[in-house]
Amino acid sequence: MQVGGLISQNPLRRMDPDAWKDTEAVQNAIAMFGSADSAYSFRIWFDSGSFKMPAGAGGVWFNREEDMRVVLDSAGTSIGKSHNHGFNYYAYHFYWKDRYYALGGRGFWEGHSKLIEFVPGTGEWELQPCVNAPHAVTNELCWFDGSGDRVVAIPVEDLKKGWGEEEFPYEVASLDLNSLSWTELGVVNPVLEHYLSGRTGRVDLEEYFMVYGLHKSVIIRKSDLMVVVSDAFNLELVDWGRLGFERAVDYWIETGRAGIFTVEKATNQGQERSTLLSWNVDSVFAQGLKEAIPFVMPRTQQKDVELDYGALEWLWKPTLASVLIALAFLAGRRTTVWQSSRKSQASLQAEGERPDRPKYPEMSPLTASFLSCGKKFMDTAEINAFLGLDEDTSEESKRSRRAQAIRMVNQEYQMGFGQDLIVREKDSIDRRRTTYFIRPHSDSA
Repeated sequence: MQVGGLISQNPLRRMDPDAWKDTEAVQNAIAMFGSADSAYSFRIWFDSGSFKMPAGAGGVWFNREEDMRVVLDSAGTSIGKSHNHGFNYYAYHFYWKDRYYALGGRGFWEGHSKLIEFVPGTGEWELQPCVNAPHAVTNELCWFDGSGDRVVAIPVEDLKKGWGEEEFPYEVASLDLNSLSWTELGVVNPVLEHYLSGRTGRVDLEEYFMVYGLHKSVIIRKSDLMVVVSDAFNLELVDWGRLGFERAVDYWIETGRAGIFTVEKATNQGQERSTLLSWNVDSVFAQGLKEAIPFVMPRTQQKDVELDYGALEWLWKPTLASVLIALAFLAGRRTTVWQSSRKSQASLQAEGERPDRPKYPEMSPLTASFLSCGKKFMDTAEINAFLGLDEDTSEESKRSRRAQAIRMVNQEYQMGFGQDLIVREKDSIDRRRTTYFIRPHSDSA
């Protein structure tokens, strides 16, 4: 994901919107708007920018991606007059009951879940106050369900973290467009965690929302939120180089219509078009329907998880050093507990310690190894080495196992001290870098 600062520094973004619109490459793109008629979704990408149709608009409205100032009608006439250019990157755009809306987005540092409506008469966006709104929503995992007059989203609580870095399980919420009120539906089925993490692409169709990854895809039926996992679609199939796309001269066109997602390439200033791929999502979902699983689980079904350390032997087994560190920590801690148990009730209370709980509760070898490692923070490479994730392990596996380990450590530490032991923070300058801070409980806190 690009951050707002990088977008705003793009020289094409700094151009006057009307001047940008009058360039030859943009005019060629606008001339292809007609192919969006009756489509549910439509996007055209080229070297000078991109246009995207709001979900469900059927060719009525188009928006320059990540720029709320540029709104065009089906004829390519510029209607937008807004000066908004900094707080709605990655907003989700959709069309409902002949009205054009944008939901959520982010600015340079913060995100939000505001719903705004485009008013054609003034060319401006107007706020539509909603009830019980979550902290923030982006277009990464958000879709419009016309059959239920709602928008379903996985809210983002911490925009410093990207997908695959957020704590799981993800909350699922729904915005009722008639009452403008948000409702929590539950949490994402844990079985689907792996497929929503890492590098993914998305397809938004009238009846389905699909997330496709390196090997498989998750197809969500919007009406009942049932899911089919399939290997029919993946990122490799959409690889631009493999499909012969040349960024400098070609136009990349994505269209979703009647359960089918197509990608086309337009050449010769948009005059010649060829189909690069066509995915029949409707057919694949029907074939896998017998094995469909729910996307959402009620939060009430989420039980306190028994930490299965035996299933995670790979975390501490690879290095003898980590085992010795863990044993040394446990031996030292037991001595401390034995000594502290000899203190009187009065002295415990005088020192401000709780008499109903040992100062250092029993910890697993994994958690103990982090506590005794002597480091206050690690970067991604260091924590991978600490967990025994060698170079032969794929990046996807490293990310999944790293997140699993941190989650289990923090779950255990929360039970003992009411706080996370490992806290992840993105680098403020280079957002691709993550630092993992080890922050033990402080007796004086």
